[in-house]
Amino acid sequence: MTEASLTISNNIETSICAGNQLGSVDKDIGELTIEGAMTLKYRDEVELEREWATGAKTGTAITYESLMKQLKFVYKSDKIETVTGTPDEDLFYQLGIHLPKVDLKSVKESEGGDGSKTIEIEFSAVAPATGNIIDVEIITEAAATS
Repeated sequence: MTEASLTISNNIETSICAGNQLGSVDKDIGELTIEGAMTLKYRDEVELEREWATGAKTGTAITYESLMKQLKFVYKSDKIETVTGTPDEDLFYQLGIHLPKVDLKSVKESEGGDGSKTIEIEFSAVAPATGNIIDVEIITEAAATS
């Protein structure tokens, strides 16, 4: 993956709370929505564009059915410290974002022809039958080694 963006919104009401007592809140919170986009380097063996368009990696007929996948993003920080030991260990922070069910809305190559290509993907998270629509995990390796 070369880049990604993720928008999480609880779709809270945007009107002001005029006439309410100080400190009271009566805004309505809507359904949680998660949308995003990412850019991947093109690889022939993945055939994600064909799978999105036809429903199968070897498909030849266009389908209008949604293509559901699960996504997991893991971001790793710069080194935060080195712990002396046998062997020495470099420690990092990590952020993990897991979307158990996403609907791929668009999958397209950014360039045509030979050479280095990328695939641009747009998606929306879908609430799974069980579990959360999103799981976020922050990992601090420093705490685990103390």
